[in-house]
Amino acid sequence: MTPNRPLWLPLVLVGLMGASAPLTINVSPSSSASQTIFGDALPQTPAVTSDTAPVTLGVQFKSSSSGAVSAIRFFRAAASPTGYTVALYDSSGNTVATASTPSDTCQVPCWESVKFASPAPILSSIRYTAAYWTPNGSYPDDQGSMANGYSVSPLSVPPDGGVFTYGSAISFPTQTYNNSNYYVDIVFTPSNPPLSLSLSLNPTSATVACNASAGTPVSTASTTGGDGNPVTYSLAGANNNDFVMGGTGNNEVVVGPGGINQADCGKAWNVTVSASQQ
Repeated sequence: MTPNRPLWLPLVLVGLMGASAPLTINVSPSSSASQTIFGDALPQTPAVTSDTAPVTLGVQFKSSSSGAVSAIRFFRAAASPTGYTVALYDSSGNTVATASTPSDTCQVPCWESVKFASPAPILSSIRYTAAYWTPNGSYPDDQGSMANGYSVSPLSVPPDGGVFTYGSAISFPTQTYNNSNYYVDIVFTPSNPPLSLSLSLNPTSATVACNASAGTPVSTASTTGGDGNPVTYSLAGANNNDFVMGGTGNNEVVVGPGGINQADCGKAWNVTVSASQQ
């Protein structure tokens, strides 16, 4: 089937310490025609400041739809003195595309983005690696978060799909460590024109107590349009599985099976709900 472009609704989660303190969720839709893997997710460990060696960091991924990668994006909390080099590699380590920038593309902490001179075509079901090289390390490192991989249809990252290699220039990264996510991403556009699929959440804002029990509903996702095939909903960016997709149709944002981690109260991060059809 021709896949529809997944639609995203970013949720900003803000928590306060205390058993009855609230988590407030605000919802606004995204209208971007292209898509990414991690959206606006924020790392819990933004910068490993103890490691300042030159390093290439990357993410392995596949797409169930052919298309093109127009840019490599990556989260940085530490500025680079000489900019970055990015590359897209095929499964054998051959360079598909590369680009560089002499300086940061945004004011850190932020999601940097370096575009290729022209979009790089990729084939469906083939593993690629998106990577960037930084001269001063200080990369984000959320250890353990890639144990089960990551998926936002049609893009998916395999378990332990965060990769790295040290060196004075960018090179094909293959090393892994403790299921780490280094927050490297792509800007991807599917080849097939998407059919119109509209996503909404109700309510668009909600308050959840930090002691809310597992399965407590927060918001319900619904879609209109599309090609009539079943809709798959997914959630990205929730720390410690504080929130997951659940409910009878797996279309509700609910409190995760372990409840809300009290250590997460008082923090803010972005969560993304997506909907897609295959």
